[in-house]
Amino acid sequence: MKQFIGRSLALILVMLIAAGCTAGGADLSATIAPQVCPTAQPQSCPTSQPQSCPTTPACPATAAKIPVGEQTWASLLAGASAITITFDPGEKCSVDTSSILSHGMHYYNIKVKDQAHATYAVLFQTLDEGKTLADLQAYSKTAQEAPSWDTTFRENYVGPGSNSFYNEDFPVGQVYISCFISTQTGILRILDYGPVEIK
Repeated sequence: MKQFIGRSLALILVMLIAAGCTAGGADLSATIAPQVCPTAQPQSCPTSQPQSCPTTPACPATAAKIPVGEQTWASLLAGASAITITFDPGEKCSVDTSSILSHGMHYYNIKVKDQAHATYAVLFQTLDEGKTLADLQAYSKTAQEAPSWDTTFRENYVGPGSNSFYNEDFPVGQVYISCFISTQTGILRILDYGPVEIK
């Protein structure tokens, strides 16, 4: 009897498993059904739409290029500058200005035509009474501090290849200009110029 029941249970299990496989097969066929839809349908959207933007030079790629006049702001300021200081290769500096300037605000231009140094400096100064250009020129070219009889009222530091413009209200009296360059050991004064009479 027990053997019969065991065989009956085994038969029932086999039938259930077979039924499950059949049902699973039906489910699997249902899941495969979406694959019969045309795979080309997403391609029905026009793929050329992004190409509708013209790729020819008609696109405004050059809109940033704005025509400029013959004179730029730099040339205008250069023309208005009362003093032009120029650093040239070979540790040279020159000053172009009138020997007499009126009291008040003046533009000045610092041009660096050299690339050999990290920093270029220009100092505007007055000297105590009794001191002259000769005293300034005799002062140590590598001194890190100005002489006690010198009063610096304006200093500018610029980089290689630069072209800079500034303005200054120059004081009445005699103004002297000194040019410096940076070196591996410190600073080197390469020019003392003056006096420029401010009246």
